[in-house]
Amino acid sequence: MAQTITLGDKYGMIHEAMKILPEDELKINCIEALAELEDNECHRTRKFANKQNR
Repeated sequence: MAQTITLGDKYGMIHEAMKILPEDELKINCIEALAELEDNECHRTRKFANKQNR
């Protein structure tokens, strides 16, 4: 089961990306990529989501 965590934005990068990215799909992809980076299980098993396989 996936663990729910809060993404930290110490330097405001997420906030800035949400202002700059023009389309909602790009914003969602950005957040999903950041969430994968924070998911220790992805790194342990080396299984990362691949948009093309969904």
